[in-house]
Amino acid sequence: MAEKRLGTLITLIAGIAWGLSGVSGQYLMSRGVSVDMITSLRLLVSGFFLVGLAYATAKEQLLMVLKNRKALLGIFIFAMLGLFLNQTAYLQAVYHT
Repeated sequence: MAEKRLGTLITLIAGIAWGLSGVSGQYLMSRGVSVDMITSLRLLVSGFFLVGLAYATAKEQLLMVLKNRKALLGIFIFAMLGLFLNQTAYLQAVYHT
C-alpha cells in the first residue's frame, strides 16, 4: 500500500510540475529570457539532478555507463535530437501562443 501512495504522490507532483512548466516558461519569456536559455537551464538542472540521483542510488551502474563511449554517444544524440529539440519546440509553441 505504501508503494501505491508513493506512486500517487509522485504522479501528482509530476502533473503539477508539468502544468507549471508552460506557465513559468511563458512568464520568463515575457521578461525577456530566451527560449534557448530556458531550455538549456531546464535540461542542465534536471540532468544534474538525475545524475546525482543515479549516483546516490545506482553508483556502479552509472559509472559503467560513463565508461562506455558507445552508450555516452547514444545518450548525447538522444539529448540533442530528442530532449533539446522537443523542449525547444514546446517552449516555442508556448511563446507564440
